[in-house]
Amino acid sequence: MTWQENYQIWADRTDLPQNLQDDMKKLAADEKAAEDAFYQPLSFGTAGM
Repeated sequence: MTWQENYQIWADRTDLPQNLQDDMKKLAADEKAAEDAFYQPLSFGTAGM
């Protein structure tokens, strides 16, 4: 899946809180920021647990 497809899945959602909808609109105007946000799945560790 490309970052554009991943972005579009989120952009098409109608159940996002207003603050996230606003963020998605901002990303639509900034392709580099959108790519940075959606180019790979978010990963995080357990902080040594």
